[in-house]
Amino acid sequence: MPKKLLFNVIFLLQFCIVIWSSSYGQFSIVGKYTIADGLPSNHIYKCLQDKKGFLWVATENGLSCFDGHSFTNFTVKDGLPDNDILDIFLDRTGNIWMLPFSKSPAFFDTKKCKIVNDNIFPGLAKIRSKVILHGHSLYNGDVVFYNYTGQVFITGTTNLKAAYTLNPRLIFYTKKEETELAAKTTGFYKYQKGIITGNANKALNLSSSVRPIEIDNAFFAVSDPRTLVKISNFDERLSPLVTQKELPFDIWSISNLKNYIGITASNGIIYLLDKNTLEIKSTIATGLNPINICEDSDGCYWLSTNNNGLVKLGKSAIKKFTILGFSSKDMVSLSADNFGIAGATISGNIFEYKNNIFTSSKVLPDTQSLKNLFVKKILKTGKGVYLLTNMGLFTKKMNSYKKIGAIDGYKDAIILNDSIFLMGTFKSLVAFNLNNKQFTTLENIRVSALASCADESIYVGSNDGLYKWKNNKLEYLGLKNNAFTNSITELFTGSDNITWVGSSSDTLMAIRNDSILIKIPLSNLSTGSVCKTLAGNKPGVIWAGTDRALIKIDYKIRDGEIIFTSFPLYKSDGLSEGQVNDIAFFGDSVYIATTTGICKLSCNIKPSLNDMPVHITHLYVNEKKAEVQDRLDLQPDENNIKIGFSGIDLSGYIPTYQYRINKGKWQNTSENSILLSSLPSGNYSLEIRAINKNNEPSSFVAKITLNIKTPLLHQTWFGAMLILLSFFIALYVINKLRLSKQKRKYEQQLALDNQRSKITADLHDDIGASLSSLQVNSAVANQLINKNSLQAKQVLNKIEVQSKNLSERIGDIIWSMKPGKDEFMSLGARIKTFASDILGATAIDYAVHIPDEVNTAITDFTMRKNIVLIIKEAINNAVKYSSAKMITIDLLVINKTLSISIADDGIGISTEVQPGNGLSNMKKRSAEMNGDFIIESGKNKGTKIICNIPLP
Repeated sequence: MPKKLLFNVIFLLQFCIVIWSSSYGQFSIVGKYTIADGLPSNHIYKCLQDKKGFLWVATENGLSCFDGHSFTNFTVKDGLPDNDILDIFLDRTGNIWMLPFSKSPAFFDTKKCKIVNDNIFPGLAKIRSKVILHGHSLYNGDVVFYNYTGQVFITGTTNLKAAYTLNPRLIFYTKKEETELAAKTTGFYKYQKGIITGNANKALNLSSSVRPIEIDNAFFAVSDPRTLVKISNFDERLSPLVTQKELPFDIWSISNLKNYIGITASNGIIYLLDKNTLEIKSTIATGLNPINICEDSDGCYWLSTNNNGLVKLGKSAIKKFTILGFSSKDMVSLSADNFGIAGATISGNIFEYKNNIFTSSKVLPDTQSLKNLFVKKILKTGKGVYLLTNMGLFTKKMNSYKKIGAIDGYKDAIILNDSIFLMGTFKSLVAFNLNNKQFTTLENIRVSALASCADESIYVGSNDGLYKWKNNKLEYLGLKNNAFTNSITELFTGSDNITWVGSSSDTLMAIRNDSILIKIPLSNLSTGSVCKTLAGNKPGVIWAGTDRALIKIDYKIRDGEIIFTSFPLYKSDGLSEGQVNDIAFFGDSVYIATTTGICKLSCNIKPSLNDMPVHITHLYVNEKKAEVQDRLDLQPDENNIKIGFSGIDLSGYIPTYQYRINKGKWQNTSENSILLSSLPSGNYSLEIRAINKNNEPSSFVAKITLNIKTPLLHQTWFGAMLILLSFFIALYVINKLRLSKQKRKYEQQLALDNQRSKITADLHDDIGASLSSLQVNSAVANQLINKNSLQAKQVLNKIEVQSKNLSERIGDIIWSMKPGKDEFMSLGARIKTFASDILGATAIDYAVHIPDEVNTAITDFTMRKNIVLIIKEAINNAVKYSSAKMITIDLLVINKTLSISIADDGIGISTEVQPGNGLSNMKKRSAEMNGDFIIESGKNKGTKIICNIPLP
């Protein structure tokens, strides 16, 4: 065959061959993640799934944790020893150990959600090597690290337990109880605390370039680039059974999968080998550069690649339709029937596929084509193929298309019979006769969707609601039911005569005979809320395409109501894209037109729903990162809590969540964190769960308890103690007051007794003496009255004076004992009275200044008596001896001190002269009141007597 002819044949085959890129029961690429999706690097060394379900990815630019829909990245800023992480593995507790390049290892504590490095665990600093370290978990939960030079380190999570050096060329180390087993390039050895105790004497020349793995009691390694070695019974007996298998490729890595040994090869192919025989059971061609492979709990494979990111391999029930040489991007409409499969893109490209023959064409020539020739519908009839577009109605003639009529802006159409189309445009309802190619405008209305009814009428959807065309009349159903006033996007009537209505208000309705059977919010069925298309091929099943998903709804009519179950399919399930533009059926298959291509799946597809676990991943208290715990005990001011969490679904589904506090009502959230601000003191139990693809809550619930301590002043025990203390204080105060009252009463009684005693003494000493003198003088006068009348008269005058003085003294004593409430009996009134009595009969002027506060300040009758007697004595002295023309008497209260001043302008007295009885009595009385007594005088300068008496 000529070379040119051969080339043309190959080109034709490449152009015309249709490939289903996914087939049932086989692995294929179902997901690819790169730095554009959040990975820190496209160069990945290894990935693994932890016990919670997270996928951990070791890259050259940090460690990443993947929950199926978002990546959380860790770098040296988060505690990594180095960003270049060459290897990761799980220990028996579930921690993620990481081996960085030329730095000490570290691990991610999956319980506390934090990285433990040599700053936290100093023993890790001793585990450092100039050559690449390997490591894995031991039988007892410890972790071992080793390298080719023979260095071995055994550690726990809190302390380094052992470190020693074996002979070099070490490629694997493990420990069984107290026996240490090592594989070197020269054979197998047994050690006891680093000392050789035996060897197997079998030199296999094992390679150190591919990391060996241990599975149960078997050891898998590479002896040369293409030979896989299995050593069974690798135990302390050192009598292993060796199986070797030469493979037709260079081995890059060995992985333990659930049912196979996974081999990545230099040719980019994944080989799945039988664990016992090492025979190749299956291959997966990826066209990538895989470095390592791991298997998740769903049975999907994850590839670590060189510069191609993270790749997921899975078995999808959805097949993607790929046509070599043809771009199916932005597929907007489909048709599938006995005529074959036909599709149209938004740019006006048309393809047809039947009996393995593919043809393609364009609605308009390149010179006329526009960017957006929207083919709304492909109508196939016995009279030809018709395309309903925004630029008009086109019919196929051979391999080209011809526009019919001048009408454009088509939105939808239904075939009434073999001769009539009913079509809707953006401004009219139109009938088209296929026989004579005539158009008839039935009604001027903006039409968005059409569907037939059982009574031969037509439902007409518009931007202002739902209409009905019957008997050549258009009826607006929005006048009967307000639910029909929303903008209609899609209509479909099934063989059971139930019409499904999609609206722009996130509502899907089922109606029959203009009555609503059910209203379903689309957002309750999937993450999408805009109905793009509706279709069905049998009673009891409706398929809805939204902006985010394909939804299958199985329903039954029971007692006039629709009972339904639904499940959505997303890009994570194998759809080429989430937005579904059109749906078509043929046989038992449903064909889906998405914005990135065509997919095919069985009409009988069954949902596969994972019970999605939720885990708390980070905590912040008052905006400071805290250690993840099941319970947080917080101070009263630590009441702003942010809780981050993640729902794990490695299928790629983006979940929504629900949370509740203290068993309250579940609240919905689309965020993966909850902020609780200004929480009052108390205990809070927070529960979080995910909502799966079928809008059902997961049985896995993440829980955390928050205990915010009550301030001391608000605590019950403190309140009780405060009440008790207040009771005792009140009791103490009452008792103190009672004792004080008793004391005052006692002191008053004692003072009264003292005053009585003093009065008694005064009466006895002063009044008694005066009375005795009166008695004597009366007796003398009685004897002299007949003998010497002149002397008797003198004695009688003396008796008169004594009687007057006695009366005044008795009056002063009686006055001083009165309470002083009567204005005329006040201290000031008393002083003014006797000043007037004494000075009124003389030529001396006088002035008395006594404020009212003096009267109220002095209540003690002894003090009152002494003050009166001091002032009276001073006035009497001034009258007798001073020759004064003016006397001034002042009483003032200054800073709880009574100041008494009696001043005259007389001849004065000499301070050197011995004071008489009057001055001595005044000084004595002042001392009795703890006061000061001062005399200021000078010759012809008058005299001033001052007493300063402290008030009680």
